[in-house]
Amino acid sequence: MKYINYRYLILLISFCFPFINCARFKVEKLKAEKIFSVPMGAKGISFPNQQGVYHEIPLRIGVVDDKLIAPEPSNKLIKIFNNEKLELIIISKEQHEKNIKDQKTEPDKSVKIIAVENLNIPGIITGGVDSDFYVLSFYTEALSQNTDKKGENLSSNANESGEENTEQKISLQSTGGSLGFYKILHFDLNGNLLGIIGREGKPELPFESVLWMDVDNDKNFWVLYNDLEDIRLEKHVEGKLFKYFEAKQCESIVFDKISKKEKELFSCENMYPFPSGDKVIFVGKIEELPDLKSGEPEGYIFQKRIFVLHDLKTGKNTVIFKNLNDPEDYPYLPYENYITLWQFQKHNQTKVALYNLEGDLIKNLQINLEGPRHTWRSTYLTLSSGFYSIRVIENKFTVYRWQ
Repeated sequence: MKYINYRYLILLISFCFPFINCARFKVEKLKAEKIFSVPMGAKGISFPNQQGVYHEIPLRIGVVDDKLIAPEPSNKLIKIFNNEKLELIIISKEQHEKNIKDQKTEPDKSVKIIAVENLNIPGIITGGVDSDFYVLSFYTEALSQNTDKKGENLSSNANESGEENTEQKISLQSTGGSLGFYKILHFDLNGNLLGIIGREGKPELPFESVLWMDVDNDKNFWVLYNDLEDIRLEKHVEGKLFKYFEAKQCESIVFDKISKKEKELFSCENMYPFPSGDKVIFVGKIEELPDLKSGEPEGYIFQKRIFVLHDLKTGKNTVIFKNLNDPEDYPYLPYENYITLWQFQKHNQTKVALYNLEGDLIKNLQINLEGPRHTWRSTYLTLSSGFYSIRVIENKFTVYRWQ
C-alpha cells in the first residue's frame, strides 16, 4: 500500500513539474512599434556615409512625447523633429558662424536655428520627463602622449564585447583623431540651455567618459561615469548634486561578509538606480587568477556576480543574488520594479529576464530583430521603462518602441 502511495506521489510530481517550469520561465515576445522614421539627408538626419554604410549613429537618442531629438556629431548640431517634421536645430555657435561664412545658398528659413556657445560635438541624448533633454557634448584637445610618431592612437577604445566605444569613436572620427573630455548639457525643447553638468556636480569639472545617463520618474538626473580607474554614480536634484556612490562604497557593501582569497579579484561592476529613484542596485563581480602552471590562459576568469539592493530612504542593504555564475547574464537597468539580466542568445535575439526584489524569476521578455542584423544599430532600456531600438534602413533613420 505504501509502495502505491509513493509511486503515485512521484508520478504526480513528474506530471506537475513541466507546468511549474513553464510558468517560471515564461517568455513574452515584445512587438516593435515604429514611432519615428526620418529620411537620411539634409532635410532629415545627416551622418557620414562611406560606401553605403552610415557612421556616427548614436547609441541613444531622445524621445519626449511626439518629439525626436537626435545629434549630428560631425555637423556639431542637434535636430528636434515634431511628428517627424524638422522643427528646430541647436548648433555650436562656432560651427554656425562657419556655416554662415561658407554658405553659398540661402538657408531654409522654415526651420528655427539656435546657436549655443557651450555645445561642441553632441553624442548620446537622454529625453527628460518635463519637456527637456540632456546631451553629452565632447570637447576636443590635441593628442599628445597617446599618439605615436605617425599620429596613430595608442589608447584602447574597446569595450568588453570587443566593440569600439561609440562615443569615443564619434569623437575620433569627428575631430580627425583628437581626444578630449565631456560635459552634459541640459536643454528644454525650445532650445534654451538650462544648465551644465560636470564631474562631482561641478560644471567646471569635465568627465573622462560617461557610461550611462538618464532621468527617473521624479525628474532626477542620474549619471554613471568613469572616475580614474573606478566608476561613480551620481543623483542630481534640480540641477544640483544630491547623492553619489563610489566604487569603494559599492564594493564594501557587496562583499561585506565574503572572505577574500589571494588569487581573487573583487570589483564593482555596475550601479543602477530604479525608475522610482529611491533604490539602487549594486553589482559586484568576482574573478579568479588561474594557476598558470596548469596551462590556463593569462588574465582573470569570471567566477560569479553578487547583487545587493540599497534603499536610499532607510540605508538598508538587501542581498538579492549571492551566486550568479553565468558570465553571459549581463546586469542592466531595472525595468519598472524588476531587476533585469540581459542575454544575447543569437545575433538577432535578446532575452531580458525579470526578477522581483526577492530574487524570483517572474518572466522573460524577448526581442527579435527582424531583417538584416546590420541595419539595427542599438537596443536599450530607459529609466522610464521603455525599450527602444535604432535602425537605419532604406535611407531612413527609424526608431522603434518595444511593447
